[in-house]
Amino acid sequence: MKTHLSLALLLGMASLNAGPPALSDFYLAGHDGHSCYHSPTCYDNPLLIRADQDGNIVWQRSLPVGYWLDRGYIRNADRNVTEDSLYLSTVFDESKIGGLHRILKYSKDGVLEWDRPIAAAQMAVSANAVLGGLYAAQGSELIRIDAAGTVLWRQTFAYPVAWVTTDVTSGDAHIVGGVQSGTVTKVSASGSVIWTRNLAPHTAAQTMSNPLDGGVYVGCDEYTHYTARLDRDGNVIWWMTGFPVAWPSGGTAYGRVVEPVTGALYIGGWPNRYGKLSATATPLWNIETLTYNAYADARLDGNGVYISGNFSYAGIAKHNGDGSLAWRKWIGPASWNGGFYDMPAVYVGAPAAAATIPSLILTIQTIGAGLPAGSVTSLVTKLEAAQQSLQRGQTNAACGQLGAAQNEVDAMKRSGRISAAQANTLTTGLTQVRTAVPCRV
Repeated sequence: MKTHLSLALLLGMASLNAGPPALSDFYLAGHDGHSCYHSPTCYDNPLLIRADQDGNIVWQRSLPVGYWLDRGYIRNADRNVTEDSLYLSTVFDESKIGGLHRILKYSKDGVLEWDRPIAAAQMAVSANAVLGGLYAAQGSELIRIDAAGTVLWRQTFAYPVAWVTTDVTSGDAHIVGGVQSGTVTKVSASGSVIWTRNLAPHTAAQTMSNPLDGGVYVGCDEYTHYTARLDRDGNVIWWMTGFPVAWPSGGTAYGRVVEPVTGALYIGGWPNRYGKLSATATPLWNIETLTYNAYADARLDGNGVYISGNFSYAGIAKHNGDGSLAWRKWIGPASWNGGFYDMPAVYVGAPAAAATIPSLILTIQTIGAGLPAGSVTSLVTKLEAAQQSLQRGQTNAACGQLGAAQNEVDAMKRSGRISAAQANTLTTGLTQVRTAVPCRV
C-alpha cells in the first residue's frame, strides 16, 4: 500500500469539493428509514458515503440491498485501513441468489469488489488490518475471510458470538461469547482459543482493540456502562464507570472508540456527553454534545474523533483530540435521514499497529502545515522507507529507519520547530510502531 499522501490533499481545508480518496477519509452508512426501531420495513434505500476530513463527499453509492438491519447494535461494517476497503454485512431482498445474509466489499473508489452469501444469519464483522480480509461472527461461528472473499476457516463455539474485534498488534481476534455467554475470549488467527476471561459480576458486551499492548477494552453490563481494560493476556488492568455521565442518573455508554496512536479511549454517554480517557483511565476531558453519541470512530491522525448525531438528520461532528469542535455539518442527500434514530453509522477503521505509519504521516503533515516543506518531507520519507521495509519483512532495516525518524523528531523539538506536546505525540506513535515490530526502544 502506498502511504505517502500529498500535503495539499490532506490539508485542503479551503477546498469546496473533495479530491480523490485519501486515508484521512471516513465512511457513513445508513438508509432512508426514519425512527424505525427494529422494523425492517422502514430500513430501505441503504446508502454508503465516503467523505473527506472536511466533510466533503468523495462519492456515494446506493447499496444493492433490500434493507440493512440493526447496524447500530451489531457491528456489521468495518474499514480495513491497510487495504483501504470497506466490508459490510447486509440483509438482501428475498430474490437474491445464494441467501439473504451476505458480506460486501467496496474498494476505496466505491467499486463493489465482491458479494458473498457467507453465512446463514446476520453477521458482526471486524476488518483485519494486520493479515488482510476480515473476521465475521454469526450465530455460534467465528469465520475468518481473506481479502478475496474466500473463507479460510470456521470455528464453531458452544455459545453465540455476539461481538468480534481484531487485535491490531497480531491479527488475532477478541470475541464476546463463544466459549461462554458474556465472557471475552482471544482467538488466534488460525482459529484456536488463546484465553477466556469471565468478568463476573459484569457481563461483556463489546470489545475494542488496544494498540499499545495488544490488550482490549471491554464494555460491560446493560447499556455497557462499565468499561474494563485488559492486557494482552486477559488480565484486568482497571475498571471505570460513571464516565462521562454518572450512573445510575445517566451513565449509559455509547460510541466507544480507541485512538490509534496513543491508545486513549473515547466514550459517549447519555444524556449528550462525550469524553476521553487516557490508557491509564485518567479523564482527559468531558464535553457536552448535541446527540447521545451512539456511533463514532477515531481519526487516523490520532487527533480526535468523528461522531454521528441526530441533531440535524445525518449530522456529523468532527472533534479534535482536546475535545474542541472542528466542525459540525449535515452530510448526504436531502432524502437521507440516516436511519436508526436519524443517525448513520460512521467508520474510519483501526490501523494495524505496525501499519500506524500512515497515521503518523497524517499527524506529521498536520503538524507541519506551517513548517518548511523540507522538514515534513524528510520525516515522511524516513517513515515511508520503514513501511516499505516492513512490507518486505526487513525488520532490522525498518527499526533503523524508525530510529532515524525518532532522532529527527528529537532534533525538531530541540530546535523549537515543533512543540513539546507535538513531539510527545509523534514519539508515542513511533514507540508504538517500534514496539510492535518489535525493535529495541
